[in-house]
Amino acid sequence: MSLDYKKERSNCGSGGCITCPFSQTEDAFYAENTGCLPTTNEIMELPEKQNVNWGCHGEVGVVCGGFAKEHKRLGKSLNKNLPIVDFNEFTHLGMDVAIALAKVRKGINPLKDELSKYKGHYTELNYFDYSKNN
Repeated sequence: MSLDYKKERSNCGSGGCITCPFSQTEDAFYAENTGCLPTTNEIMELPEKQNVNWGCHGEVGVVCGGFAKEHKRLGKSLNKNLPIVDFNEFTHLGMDVAIALAKVRKGINPLKDELSKYKGHYTELNYFDYSKNN
């Protein structure tokens, strides 16, 4: 199936594309249940657990409309300064790599960000400095 994601929008009012997990369409359920997309619960946990937002698969660098609308519906504030996971990177490289690349694009060391969750248990680590030519 080839869709023009900028024109093909879900008519459910999610603000997302037809295959957006938040659109609740048959195409979206198929994509989610075949493992092509994470579940809406997994996506909603991204800001809190991974410090990233879910990106629109139709427009690179834009927060998913369905994701933003669901945050608003739940009364949560959306931190627009967080890195945005690129849908194509997620599709071709997997979630962990897509999250790391989103953070690197934003100037965040993914390892340091991940270890910061452990509040001081890894203070003696020496991080690799990517800015030096070794």
